[in-house]
Amino acid sequence: MAKKTLLCALAALACACSSEGPRDRKIAGIFANHSLELHDPARLSAELRARGPAALKKFDPYAAIVGEAPETRTAPPPEGGRFPSGLLLGPCGSSACALRVLKNSPAALAGFRDYDRIVSAGAGPGAAEILASLPGGARELSVARREGIVSLSLERADFSPPPVFGLYDPATRSVYIRMAMFYEGAAAVLEKGLETYASASPRRLVLDLRYSRGGLPREAAAVFRLLAGRGGKCFSLASRHKGYTVTFPGGSGGRYSGLELAVLVNGGTAMAAEALAAALKEDGAKVYGSRTSGSATMVRTFPLDKRSSLKLAVARFVSPSGAELEGKGVSPQVEVSEPEGFERMWGAPYEELFFRDPAWKAATEG
Repeated sequence: MAKKTLLCALAALACACSSEGPRDRKIAGIFANHSLELHDPARLSAELRARGPAALKKFDPYAAIVGEAPETRTAPPPEGGRFPSGLLLGPCGSSACALRVLKNSPAALAGFRDYDRIVSAGAGPGAAEILASLPGGARELSVARREGIVSLSLERADFSPPPVFGLYDPATRSVYIRMAMFYEGAAAVLEKGLETYASASPRRLVLDLRYSRGGLPREAAAVFRLLAGRGGKCFSLASRHKGYTVTFPGGSGGRYSGLELAVLVNGGTAMAAEALAAALKEDGAKVYGSRTSGSATMVRTFPLDKRSSLKLAVARFVSPSGAELEGKGVSPQVEVSEPEGFERMWGAPYEELFFRDPAWKAATEG
């Protein structure tokens, strides 16, 4: 009986070694070949044997085993049932003008055009009355055009704005570009937008990087080259591995480097967006808002087996001057507090955004 019990125990131990041992060795190998910082492999292996996956955080705060249990995510319901119409209003004397009507939006489908002047919303001619009439349901708006007064119906719907879009504000001669994500081709979209507004002879560009979680570093670097002055250095990716170390080409007096440049940031600005903000600041741009997130570490996922993978930090964004961004972020020259609920308004975005955005006002008045 004792012999049988011993054989069972040895069999169980062999199973444990065959299932856990190889994975631990694979984790140690991935750390050796890819981790941002150098770690003692013997110590890593010992900690894994003693504590299991929980030991990973001791070596890399971003390290984790993923995929062993399905993630359940529940999207938060829309606040108050409010949705955007795709109509972005701005001050126009005592009234309001359509600074931008986003393509394929409810406002565009209703017939609104860029620079329509809103003259009546059934509640008085002033901008305050127009804005107060907008929340909820369809609204009849009278707009003034060269050919006369036109009555249009504005209704909000479940519309998602593009991650990159822009507008021109004639009152301040400012181009506004929002870049919520650096996807493939985002820099080309920015350049095309700037070409569209070039005939208006703008004097200022306001680049909005708030709540931008980054994306492709090469696209952010391409934006830098469009806007930076001659000889301006770009950000880089630093790692102990050559394969992850990237020094992006600097600016060489891009076509739009002569524009007065304002960059809007906040605690939601991270990764490539954060690195771009740092590079533009060091190149002479004025930064408005609040300190960026300080989340500047690039993480990769490596397969371990059919069910699980290892997340691991492999590189970090560094400013042109070599300043660390991780945990520190980028501090603006002009601190601007956001009104309550601004994230929701910015993400939609709502018609009155440019009436209620203090960072936009500071950037265009400064």
